[in-house]
Amino acid sequence: MNQPAFEVPPDGLPIDARHLFLVDVDHKVDDVEIPTRRAFVDLERAVAFIGNRASRLSVFASPIGPSTDAVLFGSVEEAFASKHSKTYMLRFSNAPSFVIKCSGASADSEFEPYYRIYPPQGAPA
Repeated sequence: MNQPAFEVPPDGLPIDARHLFLVDVDHKVDDVEIPTRRAFVDLERAVAFIGNRASRLSVFASPIGPSTDAVLFGSVEEAFASKHSKTYMLRFSNAPSFVIKCSGASADSEFEPYYRIYPPQGAPA
């Protein structure tokens, strides 16, 4: 089976002012485990791709600040979405939680009610 190759442009892929969410999902085809890795710039689309499958979600958060020192990469233990604005809270194991505000988010998003979107209820471990 031939798959078309995805070529990265020589100048790189622009991810300015965006966060990159990496999803690793293992799924079975017949009796064979096939690992799949996808990158998303939208957390809700990443979670929709995961569905109810066992998965690992990582995030490359940049820019948090103006320097490369502010870049964060980590494995997400839980992700929550705001009920009122396009704001997400991510919780990492052995690290603090932080809030990601997307365009249109209110200024006091940290105090809004959140609901868990990752891992989905009933997903296998």
